[in-house]
Amino acid sequence: MLEGKLKDSYNEIFKLALKNNIKFSFNPNFSNKLWITDEEIKSFKKHFEKFIENANLIKLSKDELLLLTEIEDETKAVQSIINKNAKALICITRGCDDTIFAWKNEINYVSTILAKNLVDTTGARDAFISNLINDYVTL
Repeated sequence: MLEGKLKDSYNEIFKLALKNNIKFSFNPNFSNKLWITDEEIKSFKKHFEKFIENANLIKLSKDELLLLTEIEDETKAVQSIINKNAKALICITRGCDDTIFAWKNEINYVSTILAKNLVDTTGARDAFISNLINDYVTL
């Protein structure tokens, strides 16, 4: 969601989804290498408020949860997302600890299956969200 044509395209797709009642997911993929200054981070957070309030599926890392809510207690932070969008399936990945799932105002924790002989986690986040979207869309 860097400034420019790509951000404009995302906003147009967002409007199209809302207008046509199309389910969509929100996965910000925040990187402190792309949004560096306090002003850039503030702009990032403000821009995504409308996505959080309208998405059907919200996937955040534990760091993104803290960044977007500014609430240290993860349960309270997840509840604040629920309060903004009660219809969404909310997933908070917490590395090898577990994943928090919030659905219909209920918060659950799903254990992570630890891999033996793990070599590389490149693409793990993309694989997680793509499978989740695929299963969610069929609900």
